[in-house]
Amino acid sequence: MIIDSTGAAAPCCYWGAYENLNSPVGNVKEQSIEEIWNGPAYQKLRAGMARGDLAAAGCAKCHAVRQGMSLGFDYDSDADDDTETPHGRNIAVLKDEIARGATVLEAKPTIISYTPSHRCNIRCTHCYQESTRDAEIKRADAADEIERLAPYLVRLIAGGGEPFLLPIWRRFLANFDTRKNPYLDFGTSTNATIVTEPVLTGLRRFKNMTINVSLDGTGEAYERVRVGAKFDEVRANIRLLKEVVKAAPSPKANIGISMCVMKSNILDLPNLVRFARDEILQFGMSPVITKPPDESLRCFNDPARDMAGWADAIDAAKAELDSYFPSLAAVWHAQIVPEETQETWRGLFEVLRAQIPFDLADVPHRRVTLDIPDELMVRAVAAHGAAPLVAYIFPQGATDGVSYWGPIKDGRCEVSLPDGTFSIGVSTKWDATVGDGGTFHIGDQQLDEAPPIALQVATSRYTPRRVAAGVMRRARRMLDRVTAG
Repeated sequence: MIIDSTGAAAPCCYWGAYENLNSPVGNVKEQSIEEIWNGPAYQKLRAGMARGDLAAAGCAKCHAVRQGMSLGFDYDSDADDDTETPHGRNIAVLKDEIARGATVLEAKPTIISYTPSHRCNIRCTHCYQESTRDAEIKRADAADEIERLAPYLVRLIAGGGEPFLLPIWRRFLANFDTRKNPYLDFGTSTNATIVTEPVLTGLRRFKNMTINVSLDGTGEAYERVRVGAKFDEVRANIRLLKEVVKAAPSPKANIGISMCVMKSNILDLPNLVRFARDEILQFGMSPVITKPPDESLRCFNDPARDMAGWADAIDAAKAELDSYFPSLAAVWHAQIVPEETQETWRGLFEVLRAQIPFDLADVPHRRVTLDIPDELMVRAVAAHGAAPLVAYIFPQGATDGVSYWGPIKDGRCEVSLPDGTFSIGVSTKWDATVGDGGTFHIGDQQLDEAPPIALQVATSRYTPRRVAAGVMRRARRMLDRVTAG
């Protein structure tokens, strides 16, 4: 169960992402974890899984399946013969109930990722948590419930913000009695900027741990994305964490790095693979495909300009895998990485490539200036105050998730658009709610059914980078007549 700082709960981290648009299964601000665990949404999911029906379960577009990830029940097999600890007994009960296709379980959850707060010590250009930085779970007994369930868990994932900054996880590392659950895999995703001796001492108490370091590039690319962090310091801290993992009793203890791939760092992909090779680390990638628009791989101001070099960077990173596989084998304590597994890793880059609409760069675009309707600007300023505003522009009728955007300055934004009809809204780069500003039309051809608000940009020649000044002035005059829908 994944619990974020708004209290919303989901069965996994892909439940509401990467085209899986499922609603939360509950909220710990209103319910206990165990009420959610056996609530209607979880029962429906289990029924679908028992029938082998991913669509009914809500997992038809599972990004983990697309990436070829192993989704089996993974736990410490030393617990198989353990009937003394809550963990051992819980594993036995869960196996029996899953085998029977039960939808209401006596067994407790086995994995909990708990994010009580989004407090963080750095600011990242792409971080979805910026819009909820002050969100916090304040239900008095929520943290107590996590600690009560810890003896049953296979894995507890300490979430943030920055987990090692949060008091709850500092206390847990210092005080959890590992005798109550010697099998617990303590997991976390950290920016590795606060790796203190108390943190290292607390981690050494666990038999098993799974540490992911968010590393969105190397050198200057990293520091451009992770504002306030220093790459050399983080690299040194990664090496400290590697030593703790290496000394852990379980051979499954591991540390890896993950990169959120976005506009600001995609050209650095080959360097990340080389870094993982040289530091002997497993790596992963997650494409940024929704917000913020200035980092999304599917939202553009000028597609040809924005995507320049991306395909070459993906190809170059993929080519580095041959030199990386010996390091990956060392991480896995194996002699070699099997060829089938190598193909899975190469496929990760094809999954990334598939998220990017490269063909859009070949579609003629016109550079236009949009005058944002006054009424829409008034509503946006009322909602967001002095925060910088951006225009979100969506092609009507499109189903591929591609969109456009532009920063708004003095009530205007510049953007390159193809012919077509578009809807426009205004918000901040972080806000999920985009105010509706109606529709407009780009191009010489009239629509069979004219939209409620239409803009005609009449020009006989496509100009991907710029349009004639006269066309621009006419476009601005016509946009002055656009009002909020």
